[in-house]
Amino acid sequence: RTWSEEDLGVLADLAQACSAEFQRSEDEAVVTENLSRAIFDSVNVAMAFYDNDDHLLLVVNASRVDDDREWLLAHLGDGTVLDDRSADMAMLALQGPAALDLVDLPQLAPFEFTRAEVCGVVGIVARTGYTGEPGVEIMVAPDRAGQLWDKLLAAGATPAGLGARDTLRLEVCYPLYGNDLSRSRTALEAGLGWVCALDR
Repeated sequence: RTWSEEDLGVLADLAQACSAEFQRSEDEAVVTENLSRAIFDSVNVAMAFYDNDDHLLLVVNASRVDDDREWLLAHLGDGTVLDDRSADMAMLALQGPAALDLVDLPQLAPFEFTRAEVCGVVGIVARTGYTGEPGVEIMVAPDRAGQLWDKLLAAGATPAGLGARDTLRLEVCYPLYGNDLSRSRTALEAGLGWVCALDR
């Protein structure tokens, strides 16, 4: 956390020639990003948005937290403070054809984010996911994740593990680090030329 306005440019540079566009909406708690799962030093960057005027939140691939932290610390400028809060957040992904109508959710366009209450639990709601299906990812304090889980199940959600998620992401050709992506494979080799800005 604690990023300056200039760090948006730094983040785009860190994305290994991948295009990143950030814009504030009228509600500064919501920001649209066009990073689109770009390889970030061979690691997926899932989301980025303004928390307030001088804070930026990155949500990275959970299996790569330690590597991401190390790489960021080695590349960020002296004026930027990295505050890793991975242990302070839990994420539940509500995905599928009926996901957006299952419970009361904020109205968000794809890749928008906001703070909101879902089933009585306050957190960050992102209109994102890695299934190719409609849905949201909800970030909450770990001690509230169980409550949210129970309420989503009570509303009709069906639990599904990462193996089930993999069948969906394969159908829409979403790459996965450790399978399709690695440190030895460039974005172009992984078929991700569409996110690369070759003039960077």
